[in-house]
Amino acid sequence: MDFTNKELILSLLALLNPFIIGLIYLNYKPRASLQQSISDGITVCIGSTAIMLVIISIGTSILSALSVDLLSIKVAGGIILTLSVYGLMTAPADSETAGMDPSASIVSPFVTPICVGGASISLLFTYISAIPSRSLGVIVNLGSAVFITFFIIGLFLPISVLCFKKVPAGILSVVKSLSLFIVFSIGINILISAIPQVLKA
Repeated sequence: MDFTNKELILSLLALLNPFIIGLIYLNYKPRASLQQSISDGITVCIGSTAIMLVIISIGTSILSALSVDLLSIKVAGGIILTLSVYGLMTAPADSETAGMDPSASIVSPFVTPICVGGASISLLFTYISAIPSRSLGVIVNLGSAVFITFFIIGLFLPISVLCFKKVPAGILSVVKSLSLFIVFSIGINILISAIPQVLKA
């Protein structure tokens, strides 16, 4: 068993584009300082990794005990992600000018449902289901991959603050709107992709 599941890292990074998440962060906290963005990046990394480690360790057992299947997780995650991003997209125009309180928690919507949502959980369960038993080696293999992924995503929060603070407000507004639209589209795509499975159920 390799120490890190490189395939899982690449799959999660393709799904959770760090660049787009960084831009959404700027949309959520347009006046965040570098120090605050570093703190938020650490929160995203630790919080997301902790939740995923619980899922790796006992996630399937919890689902079985509650009689919840992966399809339900996928649909619920898609709905929550779509609604969360829709809320950011339709926020009053003056909210960006005023700026989100830099000390506001980013557990929601960043840790969940953007980083840990229906899409990422379903992807993780795909890897878990391919493994016969969950030994310490399996937990280390998947857990290290999850940590590296969210460490990279966490880094993009301060990187976004450093790189985009000097970009003209008009251009940045367009870019951030496009990034929100992309994530909103991902949420819709999760729901649409689940329709055939729902009809078969």
